[in-house]
Amino acid sequence: MIVSEWFVQFFFLPITMYTGFGRLVVLHEIKTKFLYICMGQEIFLHSLPLTLLMVYNNIMLRKSFKLDVFSFVFAALNLAQVIMELTILRCY
Repeated sequence: MIVSEWFVQFFFLPITMYTGFGRLVVLHEIKTKFLYICMGQEIFLHSLPLTLLMVYNNIMLRKSFKLDVFSFVFAALNLAQVIMELTILRCY
């Protein structure tokens, strides 16, 4: 049982994550872990770096437009929404 769990964790989940075949995962425990991995990937590889890059570019350019402020607000709201979603799923 442990060997199959390791196989799924280290081989099957990354392949399904990168190829987009996440709907093929059928076991509830593995689906939950897969969901946490996907949401963590969205936070740490997409939302957070892009938001910080946006802030850094605005600081370096020393220009501030209303569109930049709205973009930052929506990026921060997206980041907060994903973190809230992850927290709700974790508590549920």
